[in-house]
Amino acid sequence: MIAFGSPLVLAAFVVLPAIWWLLRLTPPRPQTETFPPLKILAKLIRKYETPDKSPWWLTMLRLLLASLLILALARPILNPQADVAAGDGPQALLIDNSWVSVADWESRIATARGLIDAAASRDAPVILAFSAMEPNTDVGPFDAALALEKLSAAAPQPVPSDRTTALNRIIAAIGQTHGTNLAVLSDGLAGETLSAPTQTEGNVFSGVSFYTPASRTALALVGSVNGAESLDVTAARDPSRVNAERMMVSAFDARSRPIGTAPLEFAAGEETATAKFILPFEIRNDIATVSIDGSATAGSIQLYDAGSGRRRVGLIAATTNDGAQPLLAPLYYIREALAPFADLVEPQGDNLDTIINSALEDRPSVLILADVGVISPESRTKLEDWVNNGGALIRFAGPRLAAAEPITDDQLLPVVLRLGERALDGTLSWSEPQAIAAFPDTGPFASLPAPRDVA
Repeated sequence: MIAFGSPLVLAAFVVLPAIWWLLRLTPPRPQTETFPPLKILAKLIRKYETPDKSPWWLTMLRLLLASLLILALARPILNPQADVAAGDGPQALLIDNSWVSVADWESRIATARGLIDAAASRDAPVILAFSAMEPNTDVGPFDAALALEKLSAAAPQPVPSDRTTALNRIIAAIGQTHGTNLAVLSDGLAGETLSAPTQTEGNVFSGVSFYTPASRTALALVGSVNGAESLDVTAARDPSRVNAERMMVSAFDARSRPIGTAPLEFAAGEETATAKFILPFEIRNDIATVSIDGSATAGSIQLYDAGSGRRRVGLIAATTNDGAQPLLAPLYYIREALAPFADLVEPQGDNLDTIINSALEDRPSVLILADVGVISPESRTKLEDWVNNGGALIRFAGPRLAAAEPITDDQLLPVVLRLGERALDGTLSWSEPQAIAAFPDTGPFASLPAPRDVA
């Protein structure tokens, strides 16, 4: 990008045709005169000849020199940021230092230095604020030397931008000072807009300039689903990146050892893409981090803990599923509720001891017993040992569990269950709907008549 400190000087280019015309007339064209003794003159040795017009290369050279002189007088600037916001008032800088600013941070700092140097040349104070900073950070006004020190100490932060708070801090620092030049060094992620007014009463900002990165490289992992077959990781990119792109996503364990890689392919015009890690869930549960290869930002890394893993759940019922009435099967609703979030293990067989042994051999994280009443002592001991070693046992009651003989020291139940059917008849039971009684004299409904049409 090139700008000019004195762009009006460029109007001198209109005189180039006149210069070319003058060069064509210099030197003047010689006149032809008739002289009889031509033979005598022809024998003379020519020591010097004057051309009738300038050679084309000499004319072009002179025009080029004139053009360079015009450009020099116009003060060309290769990096014009330092002069765009020039003025007599203070210089305010709002610099995005979010997670996406890592890629072009050095370029942004160089631009900010140029703005501060320009403020120093006119002896103007500098207000310096970052869109990701601590609430108690001082934003100035500073002199140019102190502003450069604070700028050198700044660094990108692994958090999103908060321009509104930073802009309000700048307005508070300006106070009653008017004519301030505001320069926003954007990371390109939030666009070229501010989330708060750029002007207050009295026109606090005399001008607002935006500086955006030459190329927008925002790329982040935005979510993941540990499904039954694969770990699906979703990524999003900057909307300005419309071309088809293909990159790789890598998964690592807690010791930074690679577990697997998966392709991440953005279709043309699409802002999101999904990478699938098709691995056994035991291996997927060891994943601690997932990152996009070649991207060194906080947004391109996703962390996983123990709660992110997919668990294996064993399902055991005392009876097989009722094919004629599946909605009445003991495990139907349990299975439907857990299927999207866990790997279900449901051993089949006619012998309960065999089913329990088979379920425990699969090493489930949770074991669910749906209306399982009588458990043999051998299977009970195995279940107690499994629970004492960290397993989670969930039991659902039903007619079979209610009919089972209670065990006073049963370690597989939280309390001793009452034998037989439940007797729910009591003072809170009624056979006909009851009306609402009168409201007491004390309380929020005092003196209000009770509705008789509500039962």
